[in-house]
Amino acid sequence: MPDCRPEEQYRTPPGYYDRFFVYAYDADALVDGLDYRGLPVQVESRSDFIMRKISGGPQVTVPVGVLPGPPYGRLQFYNPDGVQVSRAPLYSDHYRSLAVIPELRYPAGSAIVFDLYAVFRASHWVGDDEGVFGVTYLSQLAFHGVKRAQGEPDDKSGYRYYEKPYTYHYQLLIDWRAYSPAGLFAGAAPPHRFYLPIDHCDFELHQIAVTVTGTGTVPAIGTLAYMMLYDQNSRGCSNAPLWMNYLETNAPDSFGNVITPPLLYRTGSQIMFDITSKCLLSIGAPDLPLNLDIDFAGVRRLPC
Repeated sequence: MPDCRPEEQYRTPPGYYDRFFVYAYDADALVDGLDYRGLPVQVESRSDFIMRKISGGPQVTVPVGVLPGPPYGRLQFYNPDGVQVSRAPLYSDHYRSLAVIPELRYPAGSAIVFDLYAVFRASHWVGDDEGVFGVTYLSQLAFHGVKRAQGEPDDKSGYRYYEKPYTYHYQLLIDWRAYSPAGLFAGAAPPHRFYLPIDHCDFELHQIAVTVTGTGTVPAIGTLAYMMLYDQNSRGCSNAPLWMNYLETNAPDSFGNVITPPLLYRTGSQIMFDITSKCLLSIGAPDLPLNLDIDFAGVRRLPC
């Protein structure tokens, strides 16, 4: 007789807690057309990283169908022991949004190592208001998962409660461009910080949905902004600002980005986030202003 016992529920090991986190690799400094081997993303020294999804293959290498023929972009990743995860590098489209099953645990202080073949940085090209032909890059790989560290999770409310779905809505106006006012070659403009107060009762953030409104032109490449999200203790939820498509649950090819485990924001705290613009003032097809309706969706913990 086959063993038909139900699969055991997944649990974080006793004495440890998990916190939603994404490690990102920005490929802006790479050169299109070249191959790169042994690229690392450093895992911080205080927490292991449990990898559960990889996104962004077509953002950093040549996607299939973009060029009439080869070379096609390919990627190879290595597990924490330095062993290839596939017999041969896979086409970039496989890593558009790929679940890592079973999950991979990268020890604290180790590195996520990978190879890129036929680099092709996703970019947005326009002529800006100064008559300069400008570019912003959205060439980023994302490794989704959790940080795992010893200790107790900070997800308890000090009262009995029941849960009810709730969404905090934020209307964001991006009216600044990717580069500083001094000009295209003066460097990137700094991020802008925003706050969303949490009132009435504790709130669990489960997902983020973004809708573009207004007059700004949104190219097919996706949302022209990066976000750095913080938890209620002002700790970043990624090692670098993330392309918003990697956080949006409704982004194309995201296959449902979710925040798991959810982030708890207690009454009186705030959802804090930084926005980095990737917009340019262009001739004939303005990126700015860009209006974003951001829904922070989850559940309220209502006292009972």
